[in-house]
Amino acid sequence: MIGLVYSQEGKTMGTDSVGIAGVGSYLPETVVDAWEAVKESGISKEKFSRIGAAKLHLAAEGEMPSSMAVAASRRALDDAGLTPDDVDLIIYTGSVKDHSRWQASNKVQADLEAFNSYVFDLYQGSSGQNMALSVGCSMILDDPDLDTVLIAAGERWDTTLERPILGHSFIFGDGGSAAVLRRRHSDLVLLAWAHTTRGKHHAAFCVPDVGAGTKLTPEVFARGGHLFQFCSPKNRSPDEIKAFVEEFNQIGKQTFELAARRAHVAINDIDFVVMLNSSAHHNRYFLTELGFSEEQSTLDYIAETGLLGTGDIFYNLQKALSTSRVKKGDLVAFYTVGGGYSWTVTLVRA
Repeated sequence: MIGLVYSQEGKTMGTDSVGIAGVGSYLPETVVDAWEAVKESGISKEKFSRIGAAKLHLAAEGEMPSSMAVAASRRALDDAGLTPDDVDLIIYTGSVKDHSRWQASNKVQADLEAFNSYVFDLYQGSSGQNMALSVGCSMILDDPDLDTVLIAAGERWDTTLERPILGHSFIFGDGGSAAVLRRRHSDLVLLAWAHTTRGKHHAAFCVPDVGAGTKLTPEVFARGGHLFQFCSPKNRSPDEIKAFVEEFNQIGKQTFELAARRAHVAINDIDFVVMLNSSAHHNRYFLTELGFSEEQSTLDYIAETGLLGTGDIFYNLQKALSTSRVKKGDLVAFYTVGGGYSWTVTLVRA
């Protein structure tokens, strides 16, 4: 079965509409050539080129995911014309946090001195920011005392990956991004969303030996059990891979269709798609299946940053807005897939 969760029809419209009032991002100063960073992994130059990454930003010594999220949050608040005192709720969505079993949202609140807010962490892999849009919007609509939600994330991958690459589809860079949701904001108004999960893939990605399943020992570190990795399935045949890709894209299309129905629009009404900076080759194929051109998406943004993880969505939105690829009145879709696998589509009216 596919599990689906979506907004009530029309609930986000009208006087209680919720919009994205500001976006901000942060990229570390150090920039490296993506091929030089990953070539020792054994990936072929041909497969590397299909991913599309050219540059990666790497965090400096001591630069933590939470600090990058805070830097991005300050810029998002400035963009919204707000201060930390205006924030009612902080949702932190980063995958790789400063510490394990630790609440990064508390640190963001403390560093911003946003002490009028309450906070929590939401972990949904690369779909974190996208899912947090629907969570934050729903909480605003359900709580008359909640007007402003800050969604923030930062990622640093060097302690989680021996090289910034996972399989032949994901090349990771460091950075952070954030957005501010605001009641009665008239731009980038959230219209509808859809979430789909296929839990049978729960073991696809994980850090296998950090958790209750295994005690940390020298043997765990020797075999790399503390690193983020593909865990299942392994050694699939070409036909199995083809069938999986077809299923993957079909579910993505179904999630788009559901979100569109909830917003009372058609997929071909969508003007622009904000995507994860995963494989450009796969993203290009999926866009074609839905009838979009490359120019109607953030597909080419992977070249400058690689995959930031959940931070791609607000980083890419900010870039699309600053270059007028998203314009007033456009219907915009945010499309993400988190490991395990969970698909999310959010529709907004710019």
